[in-house]
Amino acid sequence: MPANVKMQRVMAIALTVVLILGSIVVGGARTFAGRQRRVIAVMDRGAKGDGVGISSDIRKRADTALTLVTLLSRHMPADDPLIMELSEAAGALSGARTPWDKLDANRRLTQAVDSAAATAQNVDSLRTHNTDAAQYRTLTSAIRSSNLTMQHDEYNTLARQFNSQIASFPGGFFAGLGGVKALPLFDQEAAGARN
Repeated sequence: MPANVKMQRVMAIALTVVLILGSIVVGGARTFAGRQRRVIAVMDRGAKGDGVGISSDIRKRADTALTLVTLLSRHMPADDPLIMELSEAAGALSGARTPWDKLDANRRLTQAVDSAAATAQNVDSLRTHNTDAAQYRTLTSAIRSSNLTMQHDEYNTLARQFNSQIASFPGGFFAGLGGVKALPLFDQEAAGARN
């Protein structure tokens, strides 16, 4: 066999091996990206696909926080830093699109509600207005309890499983090549909840 034919054969084998390895790498990366999208879909649509998931809890939480802002505005100046922070945190939560942004905005809202609780206790007009005081307690309770609801969402179980897969070999290798990163968990510590 001439040297030229041998070299062509070696090159053909090498090219085939490179193509097979490349297909494995690309396929593995795409697999993890697809898995990540499916877990995020559970966050958005719920485990049963009925729209009841963390994203719906976050929307309710942001809406409740805006109602709280309206209530507090009756008893505090509208430009009070506490009201502004609570309003901005609710807006950030409403506008958050990615799971990571939702978690960060959720933490920010939890901190703003905790700050509001500490300050609102010293607002005389709120304390003496029985209806508003009761509504204030109801709203802050609803905001805090939504973190508990999110902790028990199926998304967290799926996100933990996914994160475990990409933390091990070969999952981490393929996920890293595809730019796929661990999903955030909406548990008590991550949500910044104090219940």
